[in-house]
Amino acid sequence: MAPGLGLGNSVTADPASTLFASTPLLLDSYPNAHRAYSVRKLRTDYTGYAMKVRESGNDYTADVSFDDDGFVSASSPVANLSGGSGATLGAFIGGSNDGFVTTWYDQSGEGSNATQGTPGNQPKIYSGGSLITEGSKAALLFDGDLLKVDEAGLALGSITTFAIISHTNTAMGVPWNLSYASGNYYLHFKTSVEDQYWYDTGDSASHSSSTSQKLFSYTGGSGTDKQILYANGVASSEKGDSTDTSSSLTDNANNGIGGVWDISLFYAGEFQEFIVYDSDQSSNVSNIESNINTAFSIY
Repeated sequence: MAPGLGLGNSVTADPASTLFASTPLLLDSYPNAHRAYSVRKLRTDYTGYAMKVRESGNDYTADVSFDDDGFVSASSPVANLSGGSGATLGAFIGGSNDGFVTTWYDQSGEGSNATQGTPGNQPKIYSGGSLITEGSKAALLFDGDLLKVDEAGLALGSITTFAIISHTNTAMGVPWNLSYASGNYYLHFKTSVEDQYWYDTGDSASHSSSTSQKLFSYTGGSGTDKQILYANGVASSEKGDSTDTSSSLTDNANNGIGGVWDISLFYAGEFQEFIVYDSDQSSNVSNIESNINTAFSIY
């Protein structure tokens, strides 16, 4: 055992004990996510970058790492600059420039990054030389933007999603969409008064909408009352049913974070984390939510 630290005259503590341990990274405790995008590091052995950012001055790009606290911040190291200079994200953006996310790297291990090659459709992370934040943590601001996400490998009947979202207005929109087709929906739909969870044949659960930062969790197992929308840990009173156990989500080049572009249901708001499991994580929802809430202090 490691030497004890004296606390008063009689109590000692082992430095290797959980008393001194930080909160475990989410995907260390709950692995096997299918897609995982965040402004924080999610897996200890993940050695990649958090995102690729384009600065508005000269359209130079740089890969952004996590800072010493495991988050994206102005002090995050940057690498692979296409031009310009600076050792940190703040220095790379510089002055009064804006910064846009061209790639949000997948930390799941699947290697399916969320991407957008069209400058006008890229979400913003820096505005006028300042990092965009929500609850003191970096956030990606969407306003008619889209980061494309490949839904391959996902199927109805066994899917769970976690998303940290802050609506910037009350207008209708779709924060994320992984399948949009009659009888094959999987998306978050926001009306002026409700946040809805569309699954399988349509709307299956809802919560009152607001512009505050929220953690939304979705379980999509097959059976009675298996489709549930959680907002800040509270389950919707309405639950959905589905008998579909295997239908693959409908492939669309515009699936992703930011809206359903085929019918102009764009989203205005901020994202900080989006995690998708290709399995029913109902039994782990409360623990996963606790990990996320500890990291972001949402509620």
